[in-house]
Amino acid sequence: MIPMRIIFRADASLNIGTGHVMRSSALAEAAISRGFECVFIGNMGNISWLEDRVRGLGFSEILTNPSEYIPKASNEILILDSYEINPHDPFIGISNWKYVVSIADPSTPKYNSNLIVHSGLDISWINESPVPVLFGANYILIRKTMRKNVETIPSSSEILKILLVGGGSDPLEFCKMMASILDDFNLHFEVVIMSRTNIQSKTGKMFRVYPIGPEMDKLINEVDLVITTAGTSCLEFIAQEIPTGVVSVAANQKFNYKELSERNLVQPLGYLSDETSWQIDISSLEVLIRSHPFRLSLSNNCRNVIDLNGSERVLDYILSQINGNAG
Repeated sequence: MIPMRIIFRADASLNIGTGHVMRSSALAEAAISRGFECVFIGNMGNISWLEDRVRGLGFSEILTNPSEYIPKASNEILILDSYEINPHDPFIGISNWKYVVSIADPSTPKYNSNLIVHSGLDISWINESPVPVLFGANYILIRKTMRKNVETIPSSSEILKILLVGGGSDPLEFCKMMASILDDFNLHFEVVIMSRTNIQSKTGKMFRVYPIGPEMDKLINEVDLVITTAGTSCLEFIAQEIPTGVVSVAANQKFNYKELSERNLVQPLGYLSDETSWQIDISSLEVLIRSHPFRLSLSNNCRNVIDLNGSERVLDYILSQINGNAG
């Protein structure tokens, strides 16, 4: 029997962010840990921390251009995560592969695939599909480095530590904007900021700035509250059961923002109405910062919603379909 290979096709850049690569790489971790040969194909936009992560996972090949690879329909699975790839691109043609999986959300083109894996909790956009769709909390793709938050939230008498992160590249300078708002609060707290630029307090508050990257996995154990955008990373914080405030900064985040807010898993804080106009609910932000009971309630609402095993379940389903077809 010919060994199965899994090909991951995704891109990242400072403009489009890192979510496509991060989601697919979580599934790659599960496959590589089980001994499957995996190949990554995509442009990572010279984002060094992301390139380091992908190189460290154990792919047998890492290629930039799909033209460098010839698909083999007899034994290869394609995992596709993109908004930009043309659905008619010959490389992703379903006849080139034994099985095609599209990791999708409302902004994803209608790729021809054998399976759709929805990458969020929102399902209102999912209509009747000619192919199976895996959706819901059991199929959220989470990195193996994620851990549940086992620490109790500190009392309101202790110094609050806030993590500020705008996704994997923060192209809209969300952190800079939000740090400026936090700087004007007449409250005592510490802000840990993941940013490509140096952000300083003008009022003497304690701002600690770190480059975007793997350092966040260590810092998350130090903080009591996260303020972030409504993309891939906010689902990781929910999975870790950390109180989180979110802002919707792009069209593809609107569904996620609405669903997470309605489930009371996050505190909605506002949105970006165009490329420069931020609409931030200052009163909601103040409640999130001031109220220890409210943060505790958010953490409790997230308890056991996402159990960190989504990647394993998705892989199990794909293999069951492959084996079923083989039989």
